[in-house]
Amino acid sequence: MNIKEFIEAMKDPESYPHTTGNIEMKETHISWVFLTGHFAYKVKKPLKFGGILDYSNLANRRLMCEKELVVNRRLNEEMYLETVDIVKGEDGKLHVGYGAGEVVEHAVKMKQMNQRNLLSEIIKRGEITETTVKRVAAYMVDFFNSSRVPQGFATRYAELTKDHLNATFDTLTDLGKNAEAWRKKFNGYLKNKRELFMERTANGFVRDLHGDAHSRNFFVDGTKISLFDAIEFNDEFRVQDIAYEIAALAMDLDFNGLDKLSKVYADEYLRLSEDANGKKLLPIYMFYWAVVRGEVELEKSAKTNDRESKLISDKYFKLAEKYFKMF
Repeated sequence: MNIKEFIEAMKDPESYPHTTGNIEMKETHISWVFLTGHFAYKVKKPLKFGGILDYSNLANRRLMCEKELVVNRRLNEEMYLETVDIVKGEDGKLHVGYGAGEVVEHAVKMKQMNQRNLLSEIIKRGEITETTVKRVAAYMVDFFNSSRVPQGFATRYAELTKDHLNATFDTLTDLGKNAEAWRKKFNGYLKNKRELFMERTANGFVRDLHGDAHSRNFFVDGTKISLFDAIEFNDEFRVQDIAYEIAALAMDLDFNGLDKLSKVYADEYLRLSEDANGKKLLPIYMFYWAVVRGEVELEKSAKTNDRESKLISDKYFKLAEKYFKMF
């Protein structure tokens, strides 16, 4: 069964052991998510990106489904239910989470949440408020306080941060974007502030967190805040400085023209956490996020000749230039 046939079968209500509504598929760079009404099923694409991500074989995809449950149940036990096998039965049809046959794929089974409650959708509707961003900041502080401090990370964190963004600069160069001034200043900052990064780790500000805490990964239902889709495929991207995590949504709000709410979010985090050095680091991490998001959109534009992605990348790079002048 090829990928096209697999996707069509996953959209067929008869593939599931429960009643469904109209099945909708959401696609990211690394996964497909099938929304069936009551439940959502996340399937990892058969991909490999260097030493960063390896979903290239079925066994790895099963392991990563299991790990995704572990890292995300810390945040949202109600949503993350179980891993399930997807089998091809003797009738030649797919059976998701039931029946005998050849196991052709694995999925993370989740409770389907109301998509209108995604923070990104709330922002699109113009319904985001100061109260909401303050609640999200408080949620993040609570999550930070309950998270695990990794051992033996102090000497590696600054170097990993450098390696990750320099890889992005390399990709930008390959795509024809001149980022050498950004690279030079970023690397100089990390070199000059190495003691600060070591301090952050020594003082417990680098923890096993989420790795991608932007608006598309929060649900907001009244006063209830929940975060989902933490990175499971590479611990180095999930073990981060809390200021890095805060910067993701702060940059996201700024990108959406909500610079005042971005400041409210960051200030509320700083107030609740009493993170004295966090304010110094937010511009560098917001720069980091803007560059990475811009690179993703530029690469998409290069592959598909999508003009909209090019315009979005330009907008991210404009933001990156703004933050570049702040550190």
